Amino acid sequence: EKFPESTFDQEEREEGTKSSEEEDEDQPSQPVTESAKEDEEKTAASLKKFFTYYDQVPVMLIGTVEGSNVMMGKNADQVHGIASMTKLMTYYLAKEDLASGKASMEDEVTVSKEAADLNQAGYSNYGLKAGDKLPLSQMIYGMMTVSGNDASTAIAEHLGGSEKAFVARMNQTAKDMGLSTMHFVNASGITLEDGKYNQSSARDLYRFALKLIK
Repeated sequence: EKFPESTFDQEEREEGTKSSEEEDEDQPSQPVTESAKEDEEKTAASLKKFFTYYDQVPVMLIGTVEGSNVMMGKNADQVHGIASMTKLMTYYLAKEDLASGKASMEDEVTVSKEAADLNQAGYSNYGLKAGDKLPLSQMIYGMMTVSGNDASTAIAEHLGGSEKAFVARMNQTAKDMGLSTMHFVNASGITLEDGKYNQSSARDLYRFALKLIK
């Protein structure tokens, strides 16, 4: 059973006045000095007693939205799999296309067999079946509320013509933003049969999240 269609408000529909044309949005991220990284690690170590899970997690980064300041970091530049956080980039590019007028919330998205194949046990899914036709707004809802891998793949195919082409755009966007550790192999975040998966450092995810919020 599918979730009810999202009722995106007017502000979301008018996002085109903001999106990727923000004054500093397209500026690539700047490298962090070794001294700054050491300070982040020292701060993290000094505060570890406040985090019961500190020793259990390999990576941690806490930063501000205003000012874009990293407050503390633990192995923030190590590259790890990002799983469903991938969908933030899929969402970012969907917002970009909505803002430019290339896409509309009312666009009819047809679910392919490849997208529907992700509607199975072991995957987060939106219950989509091959041949289903739903508005883009509902697909975005299914991707962002239940982390539907089927919905994110359908969105990628709709906006990119194919998931492969959309993934190439994801990687180019990450490159243009200066996010050197961020790399994608699909639009959903699942691990492929050949063992390849989407990856990033915590620092690049943080930088990307700041751009997404803007």
